[in-house]
Amino acid sequence: MSDVSLQVNELLQVTFMDEESAHGYSSRVEDMENARICIAWPTENGIRVAVRAGDEVYLSFTREDAAYGLRAKVEKTANEPVPVVVVEQVGSITRTQRREFVRVPSSIPVELIGTPDSAHTDETQVVLLIKTRTLDVSGGGFSVYYKDPVALGTIFEARFALPGVPDEFRLRSKLVRCERRSDAQGNRIHRLGLMFLDMPERIRSRIVRFVFGVQKSALRR
Repeated sequence: MSDVSLQVNELLQVTFMDEESAHGYSSRVEDMENARICIAWPTENGIRVAVRAGDEVYLSFTREDAAYGLRAKVEKTANEPVPVVVVEQVGSITRTQRREFVRVPSSIPVELIGTPDSAHTDETQVVLLIKTRTLDVSGGGFSVYYKDPVALGTIFEARFALPGVPDEFRLRSKLVRCERRSDAQGNRIHRLGLMFLDMPERIRSRIVRFVFGVQKSALRR
């Protein structure tokens, strides 16, 4: 789209094309020169993610009520004077229908109630209750930290309310990612990524509007 272009300081979500999920990592445009874009090293909760020259990525950003994106290839990385990644744009910027995958950091109280996927367990299923806070949220899902690993495919009922919204959502969600991490004290912890299932479009729209609102607030800072 010729009327839409990236700007310096633009907030980005960086998605790695070789990942099965559409998880986005936070970044920002630092500098631009022709088809080369210098972005802040993508992070998740303040921790830099692994990036290598040759990686194919998708950069997404929002404008008003629409989302846009472009494909790019990592040309090089640098640690000094600040950690950055230089990518080369592949193709043009296009309006995308992947708005629900734009994630923003957000700490929202959430209660997860679920049982393991019946296709992979016996009849003696144990109800799992997790009370925690989200790390990020999008129209497609959210992530949390939890002390123990959880089997992929576990189905939860996620109960939460968006800030300023009195209604509590109760949405079926599937665990699609469980990654072992270490917290600031070096304790073992697990990052759980959940995908919403069978979500009514009216609820998805409300979550997407919330996501856009968070991004706009960040841009005004």
